[in-house]
Amino acid sequence: MWKPIAVLLVVAVSGGLYYFTSHYEIRREDGRIVIHPRAASPDGGAATSDPTLPPAQSDRKTIRIATFNPALDRNKLASALVAGQLADLIRDFDVVAVQNIRANNQGAIRELVDRVNSSGRHYDFAVSAEVGTEPVDRYSAFVFDKTSVEIDRSTVCLVDDAAGRFRTRPLVGLFRARGPKPSEAFTFMLINVSVEPERAEVELDLLDDVFDAVRKTRPEEDDVILLGDLETDQRNPRQLAAIPNVTWAVANTVSTTRGTALADNLLFDRRATIEFTGRANVVDVIRRLNLTIDENGRI
Repeated sequence: MWKPIAVLLVVAVSGGLYYFTSHYEIRREDGRIVIHPRAASPDGGAATSDPTLPPAQSDRKTIRIATFNPALDRNKLASALVAGQLADLIRDFDVVAVQNIRANNQGAIRELVDRVNSSGRHYDFAVSAEVGTEPVDRYSAFVFDKTSVEIDRSTVCLVDDAAGRFRTRPLVGLFRARGPKPSEAFTFMLINVSVEPERAEVELDLLDDVFDAVRKTRPEEDDVILLGDLETDQRNPRQLAAIPNVTWAVANTVSTTRGTALADNLLFDRRATIEFTGRANVVDVIRRLNLTIDENGRI
């Protein structure tokens, strides 16, 4: 499948739930994905507001969440044009799950976020603790607008995969809408997934277990969203169909630049995540940035 860049997919959610303060780590034991509580940090591990940020917009009703696979590397960041185009795309969203960052440390994603913030914005990123401390050649990240959402960094972790069945292990993180009282703010778990095309069948059949494990961490936090480059769609869901009341944010369209397949998506339990506004779409990168096919291939 010709896919130099995965087109952004975006979903809008709104509403308010209680703040989720438990912390966890996900492990695989005896062939099963299980969750163990982490030791509590002195402040409870809760996301805290940055006093240097501007006030949250009081009239803001939605959060825009996207998934993006730019195959980011130093060559792309070395081009001011390409780096600027990527930054321009990210600024449209509150949270972006980024996959396929081709680097062995945090430098690439940090440089991208610096580019995003060059216009005066307040974005940050989160990656697993392994990036920069253990040998990696690619990884996933969350990029988010600190003026609209907060992250509980103690929850950011990779799914443990001792058997090595994931080429890139899913990245998990807990977010909270900024502005409302903690007891009223919308909170949500994201599972950032990058399925390896050559191992799609194996990896897809593990993701329902990952979803279930994250959801069981704390029953009251039912807003769990699995998003990323899935290399499949609702017509061939494999074990993703086992997710209760599974909803694919977009369907019957394409997300690759050649217009051949729908490989990227956001999935959730429609009876749990009732805050979903029903608005979701694929962002046509070529039209959004006024690119030719050849120019898009360089992003």
